[in-house]
Amino acid sequence: MTTLTKCAHENKMPDTVQVSVPKAWGSLMALIVMDDQKMPNEEVDVFMIRQFARLQFSSTTDLKSEYKRRFYEMCPDIMTREDLILTLTKRIYVDQNAPEKVWKELKNELPHEYAHRLLQTARQGDKIELPRGIWLIRNYKRKNHRVQCMETCYIYKDRYFDSLTEVAQFITGTQCSGPSFFKRKTEIVMDY
Repeated sequence: MTTLTKCAHENKMPDTVQVSVPKAWGSLMALIVMDDQKMPNEEVDVFMIRQFARLQFSSTTDLKSEYKRRFYEMCPDIMTREDLILTLTKRIYVDQNAPEKVWKELKNELPHEYAHRLLQTARQGDKIELPRGIWLIRNYKRKNHRVQCMETCYIYKDRYFDSLTEVAQFITGTQCSGPSFFKRKTEIVMDY
């Protein structure tokens, strides 16, 4: 038997999942626990089985993180691990087979609410696209910094930036993440 261990955070036992699998499964396990991207020419059924297995081997912390990334909101505390896996499996299926349904669901809300949810759930390194016409007003070092969101760029002090991270780094003079910088102390308004 081979033991597969996956730990979300070092030195935290509750987030560790240990599973014993036959040695013959060794090469298969690497395929099962890899990311949630569909491989070229992979059948939908095989992909969904692989995703279900990946979710089963994931820690609860990883499952909640994936829920936040896929649904743009925090995972409810009352949701059991089994319900969480089932909900994520359904969402992955819809993402793969009807992505326009997910996009329409997200776009049905007001643009500034959508922008707020997108900023709150973004992770470091994410390249996010906020709706056109949104203004981010961020208080930093006792000054209000106003950023206008355009279709393909952001405008700050009559300068064009490709990403929020570039804007945040320009404002702070440090190597910071744009989504992380703008998720705090930021007012989001339409057509300021």
